[in-house]
Amino acid sequence: MTTLRTPQDARWSCQRCGACCRSFALGPVEPEIIAALEAADIAAHWAPAAADPWHRDGYLTHRDGACVFLMPDRRCFLHSHLGPESKPGFCRQFPLQFVRDPAGVVAVVRPDCTGFSRSHRSGAPLSQAVEDVAGMALTVTPFAPEQVTILPGRVVALADWMVLEPTLLTTIQGMDAEPGELIAAMRPLLGLGSAADPARAALAMRAVMAALAAALAAAPEDDFTARMRRLAAPPLSDPAPLSPHDRAYLNLLLRSHIQGKAFAPYGSLAAGLGLFLLNARIARLAAPTDPGPTLSAWVRFSLNRTLHPLMRRASPALVDIFRCAGSA
Repeated sequence: MTTLRTPQDARWSCQRCGACCRSFALGPVEPEIIAALEAADIAAHWAPAAADPWHRDGYLTHRDGACVFLMPDRRCFLHSHLGPESKPGFCRQFPLQFVRDPAGVVAVVRPDCTGFSRSHRSGAPLSQAVEDVAGMALTVTPFAPEQVTILPGRVVALADWMVLEPTLLTTIQGMDAEPGELIAAMRPLLGLGSAADPARAALAMRAVMAALAAALAAAPEDDFTARMRRLAAPPLSDPAPLSPHDRAYLNLLLRSHIQGKAFAPYGSLAAGLGLFLLNARIARLAAPTDPGPTLSAWVRFSLNRTLHPLMRRASPALVDIFRCAGSA
C-alpha cells in the first residue's frame, strides 16, 4: 500500500463559503459526469442550467461570476440534490492537493481555500477529508527530479532532500513565531546563515510589487481585479504582529507548502518560500486582524495566466526575500 502523509496536526472542514465556486476555471468535467447529469435531465430541475448550456468545451459555465450550480445559500445544487458523487472530480477533490514523491503520496490543503484559515484548528483531521475521496481517480502531481534546487547554485540529490524535508518540518512544527522567523530558523539547516537583512528584503519586495502593479494595470477591469489591485499596492511597512491563531495558520500553511512541493514551479526552494513570505506580507498589510481569507484570494488570483509567469520571472527578488527574511 502506498504511504500517505499529511502535515502534522493538519485539520480542515468545509466552511460552505462558496469561494471555491468562484474565480476558478471550472473543469475539465469528466465525460461520464456530463452524460450522467444530462441523463438526469438536470436542466429540468435547476433553472439556471435550462436558461443556457450549463457546460461548454468540457467546463462548467459561470453565472454572475460563480459556478452555474452555486445556489443563493452558497451550497452546491448537485451536492444537495444528487449527492457528492454527482459532482465533477475536480470539485470533489478540492481543496486537497496530492503529490507523489519517493516516500509515497502527500496530501495537503491548497492555500487558495478560503475556509482553511477558519478550520485549521477546529476542523476534522485532514486524514478524514482524504478518506472522503478514497476510490476516486485523483489528480496526483509527481515530484521526482534528480536534484532539488535550494537556491541558484546550490542543489541536493533527491534522496538527500527526502531526508532534509522532514528535518525542516520538525524544526518549525512547534514554533510559535512570525513567518520570517520560521524561514530564518530553516536557513542554517540548508547551509545558509540565519541572520536577517530587513532593508534588502524590503527592497526585493518593492521590486516584485512594482512588477505586479504594472501587470495588474493592464489586466481587464472587473470587481475582483480591482480588489487585487488594492492588495498589490499596500504600504510596505512592518505589518502588525499576528495573533496566535494566525501564527499557527501560517505555520501550517508553510509546512504544507514545503511538504506539498509548492515551490517546485518557481525553480528553487528559496524562490518558492520567498513568494510565500511576499504573499503573507500582502495579506497581512491588507487585513491585519484576519489575513487568512485575503491570503487565499490573493493566492488564487496570482495563479492566473498573467501573474504566474511574472512570479516565476521574479525569482531573483524572491530568493533575496528568502535569504534576508527575519522577524517580520
